[in-house]
Amino acid sequence: MRLLVACDHLALTGGLLRFERVGRVLVRRGHDLAFLALGSGEDGFETQLRVLHLEDAAREHWDAVMVPGGGFPDATIARFADLRAPHFGVRVQHLLNGPVRRDAYARVTRTFAPDLIVANNDHWGDADLDALGHPWRRLIGAVDAGLFAPPVLRPARGVRHRLGGIANKRPAAQLAALDRLGDAWALHWFGRPDWGLVGARADLVASGRLNVHGPLREADLPAWYHGLDAFCSAEAHAGWCNPAAEAMACGTPLVTTVHGTLAFAEDAVTAQVVPDGSDEALGAAIAEAADRIVADPAGAAVRAEAGRARIRALDWDTYADGLLRAIADAVSSRAQRAAAARPPETPTRETVQRLSDLATAEGPLPDDFDALGYIQLHPDLAALFEHPWQGRLHYLEHGRREGRIYPSNLTRAQQKAAQASRIALAVDGLDGSGKSSIARHVAEAIGATVLHPFGGQVGAIMVHLARTGQHALADDVAHAAVATAIANAPPGPVVFDRHWFTASQLLSPAFRPGWDPRPFTVMCWADRPTTIARMVARGTPNPSQHMTEARIVGYRALADELNVPLLDTSRITPEEGAAQVLAMLARSSPHAPAIRNR
Repeated sequence: MRLLVACDHLALTGGLLRFERVGRVLVRRGHDLAFLALGSGEDGFETQLRVLHLEDAAREHWDAVMVPGGGFPDATIARFADLRAPHFGVRVQHLLNGPVRRDAYARVTRTFAPDLIVANNDHWGDADLDALGHPWRRLIGAVDAGLFAPPVLRPARGVRHRLGGIANKRPAAQLAALDRLGDAWALHWFGRPDWGLVGARADLVASGRLNVHGPLREADLPAWYHGLDAFCSAEAHAGWCNPAAEAMACGTPLVTTVHGTLAFAEDAVTAQVVPDGSDEALGAAIAEAADRIVADPAGAAVRAEAGRARIRALDWDTYADGLLRAIADAVSSRAQRAAAARPPETPTRETVQRLSDLATAEGPLPDDFDALGYIQLHPDLAALFEHPWQGRLHYLEHGRREGRIYPSNLTRAQQKAAQASRIALAVDGLDGSGKSSIARHVAEAIGATVLHPFGGQVGAIMVHLARTGQHALADDVAHAAVATAIANAPPGPVVFDRHWFTASQLLSPAFRPGWDPRPFTVMCWADRPTTIARMVARGTPNPSQHMTEARIVGYRALADELNVPLLDTSRITPEEGAAQVLAMLARSSPHAPAIRNR
C-alpha cells in the first residue's frame, strides 16, 4: 500500500512520531509511507521517510491519506480539502486524544470528510464514535519493545531518587509533587519546558533538584528511562501516552493519570494510577505514589515486570497489521458504494466484481467521474463503447495509467454552488474606475486572494466572441476562466476583480441565470475626467476615444437594473473606497469574512 500522512510540519509530537515508527515497519514490508507537509514550521525530528509538499504528492497515486490529530493551524486545516481529490485515495482521520478534544477534531472532520475514523484509545466509547457519523475503527497504540527494554544492569543511583516526567505536561503538578517529596528526590524533565516556570524555580535548578534535559533523540530515550526510579505521566487528555508506554517497556515503575494509558496501566497491577485533579491535588497523589515505590521496592518491581509483560503485546508490527486491514476495508467499502450508485444499465455480475477488484487494488473512480463524457472525449473509445460501465471499466484498467482526462459530471449549477463558498466579493467596473486597487485593499483586509479571471487574452477573446454573435461560446469561456482562477488559487477566500457582471454587460440577458448564485458584487465608477486622467497616468492609449460618457452611463444603468450597489470613486482614495466596500459587505451578510488585525 501507498500511504500519506498529512501534517503542518514535522512537529516533535507523539501524534507524528507514531507514524514515523509504524512507517519504518511498513517500509520494511515493502509498503510506502510518506509525510505531506502543508505548512512551513520548523521540523522537530529527523525522519527516515519521504517528506513531500502538496504539488509533489499530487503527482502520485495513494491508497490512503491520513490526518493525525486535530491541533492544526486554520490554514492547514483549509488545505485538507485538497486531499479529497481522488488520487489521494481513501481519507482516514486519527483521533489521538480523548473526547475532550472533540471540537478540534470536528473542525478537521468537516474539511477532510473522512471515509474512516481511527481511534487509538478506549477513552472514546462506542456511542461516542457512532455519533461522529462516519465508519470507525479502534486501533490501540504501540511501542517498540525491542528498543525500549530493561537494561542488563541498572545504572548506579546518586544520592537522590530520580522522578522523570514530560516537561510540558502539567509541569506545575510535577513541581508540586517535587515540593512534597523533599530533598531526597530530583525531578528530571525531557521535552520543551515553560522557561518562565523554570526561571521561577531557579532554586530547584541550582540545588540539582530540577533537571531539564530538553528534547531527546529516540535512541537516547531508553538510557534516560533506565536512570529513573519512577516515571510520572501527568497527561490531561492524551489518547495514547508514548512516554508512559516507553517507560513501562523499559521496566521503569510508572505513576500515571488514566489519560493515555487505559490499554496498559492497571492500578496496583502494572502501575500506580493516580486520580486527576488540580495541580496541587495531582502533585500530592504523585508524591504519595513515588514514596510508595521507595518504601516497597519489591512491590514496585512486581508491578514493573507485569507492566513489561503487558506492553510487549502492543508492538508496531501488530499495529501495522491492524492499520493495513482497516485501510483495505475502507478501500473496499468505498468501491462497493461506488458500484451501488451505478445507473440501471449495469454490467454482468462478473464485470461488477472486476470493477470492485480494480477499485480495491488501484483506487476507486473519482467521485465526479462522467463515464459517458469520458467515452465521448476520446474518439478511440467512442468507436467501441456506448454504456457507462464500459467507460468506468476502461478508466480503471487503462485510463488512469495512460493519463487520460475525464470530464466531471458536476453541473454548472453545482460548480457555481461550490465556488460560492470561496468567493467573498466581486468588484467590477470600467478601466480607470479604481476597482483593482479597491479589490486589492479589501482582499488584504479580509485575508483573501485577488483573482483576475479575464486578464491577458481571455477578456479579448470574450469580446471577440460577443461581437461576432457567439454568445454561448463567450459565456463558456467566461465560466471556464472563473473556474480556472479558483482552481489555481491558494486555499481560503477570494476576491474577484471582474466576475459575472463583466460577462453580463457583454452577453444576452438569457445567459445571466447561469451565473447564480451570484457573489456579492460592487460596481466601481468615476466621472469621465477622473477616469481618463487615471488611464493617461497608467499609459492607456487613446483613453478619450476609448472611454465615452455613454459607456460610463451604460455601465451604471446596467448596475441599477441588476441591483448592484455603486461606488463613486471620483473623489476618494483606494483605502477609503475599500472601507466603504467592507461596510457594504458587512451589511450584506452576517457571515461576511472578518477584517484581519493589522
